[in-house]
Amino acid sequence: MNEDRETLFLALCRPPLTWGVPFEVLAMNVLGTFIAGLWLQGPSLYRSPLMFWLMGIPIHMALRRLTAWDWHWHRTLRLWALTYGSGHFTLESLPTQRATSGKDCASSV
Repeated sequence: MNEDRETLFLALCRPPLTWGVPFEVLAMNVLGTFIAGLWLQGPSLYRSPLMFWLMGIPIHMALRRLTAWDWHWHRTLRLWALTYGSGHFTLESLPTQRATSGKDCASSV
């Protein structure tokens, strides 16, 4: 019974994967290699856009290995970039002072 709960917890906590990687990471890989192929293309076969686009396959395999190691590595990296990477040491969305009334509390309603 305990193993079923752990399996359910893991299944609910991991991000949805597309081809073995989270969708955000897949989109970054596709867009990055596509734009690199457009900008860095040249007249030779080795600098054709297709060669840059084919580089997405080994990059995708490396991203799959990272995802197999830790499902949330991209979110950890993004959170680091939002805090320490930008020079701030706290998230900007956190309130700076305690709310004194109900009107001061943010709501999504």
